[in-house]
Amino acid sequence: MLSHDRARSAKKGSKTLYFAPNDRQPYIKLLPVIPSNVSILIPPTQLEHTLRYFGVYAEAIDKLYTLVPSIPRLGESSFLREPPICLHYYNDTINYFIYEYDGKDTMQGLVRFTLFPEENGYRKFSLTEIKKITTMQLDFSWEVQR
Repeated sequence: MLSHDRARSAKKGSKTLYFAPNDRQPYIKLLPVIPSNVSILIPPTQLEHTLRYFGVYAEAIDKLYTLVPSIPRLGESSFLREPPICLHYYNDTINYFIYEYDGKDTMQGLVRFTLFPEENGYRKFSLTEIKKITTMQLDFSWEVQR
């Protein structure tokens, strides 16, 4: 395998094509690169696992990368009776269904509590708060619900 300093490379998405100096055939090496607009959404424990097993999650990361810019900004879907649910966070006791995101830290959506159903409802919350819950996971298999 060539070292990075001896190989020419060309990036394409989450893959880097490496070319030997006198070779016309590239070989592909997957690099665990998660775009910042996606990595900010993934809780720390899950992010560490995703980087470790990147090959398993590469397709889901690409899907999230294309989804994030299309998530409505705060207030953009307030006129809709049932806005599309774009992201889903979950653990054993809480489900967050996100339908708006400011692109930084504030999200709006439906919160469902397993143990305290009287607390269920629509509200704004911080991505930082969600990521502080160590058992929280971003659902990589979630499809936008319209």
